[in-house]
Amino acid sequence: MTFRIPWIARIYGALLVALFLYITVNEFVEEIRNHSPNPVITLISGQYFLAITLMVAFAGLVLAYWKEGWGGGVSLAALITLFIGWQDFHPGFIVSMFLASIPSIL
Repeated sequence: MTFRIPWIARIYGALLVALFLYITVNEFVEEIRNHSPNPVITLISGQYFLAITLMVAFAGLVLAYWKEGWGGGVSLAALITLFIGWQDFHPGFIVSMFLASIPSIL
């Protein structure tokens, strides 16, 4: 049973990272199609705290492939920071933070 838990966390974390990259690329392409003068700045649009903590959280999930404890800790710390520091609490945000933290907890 202990052998399966790290692999479940890796697969689930890989799916989350793929989803994050898919959403980011689609938003970036949409900004380019709308002829935005600077697509990266428009994409972030003042949400620097959200962008940085999510990048650190998903970088932690990628790091968890090689260093399970460090990667999970980095990801969980970034998600906790995001959860504490974010002002907009609604059920979708709470559920997504819980679902995003599952691989780092495992």
